[in-house]
Amino acid sequence: MRYQKRKTKQIVIGLGLLGVILFACEFSFAQKSSIYGTAAFFDKNTEQYLVDAGNFELRFRFRHRKIAVTTDQNGDFALSDLQAGRYCLERVKSSNDRIARISSKQIRCINLVAGKGKEFNIMLLRD
Repeated sequence: MRYQKRKTKQIVIGLGLLGVILFACEFSFAQKSSIYGTAAFFDKNTEQYLVDAGNFELRFRFRHRKIAVTTDQNGDFALSDLQAGRYCLERVKSSNDRIARISSKQIRCINLVAGKGKEFNIMLLRD
């Protein structure tokens, strides 16, 4: 009888610890990340700011998925509820379907950590 109570107690403690571990794992994987920033045009020769890139579609790639976001009138954008990992800017397109040229100095990829947001500003070229 004493053996059975001790065994039951060990099983209950074991199941409780397993529940705590599973909850901790789920919580750490469920944390979402975000990317935010501004897209703007710069002069090709002088690299001086010209104007914000309002109403442009930015397309990012994450693993084998494409994620698109449109900038507001001020060129600002935000992507939220993202998984941790590497996101790469593939292209920038205007509202009239014209592809914008991305500066060669622009970093194209960003690594997101779970639960953190990162600023990612985009330099576009205007001739």
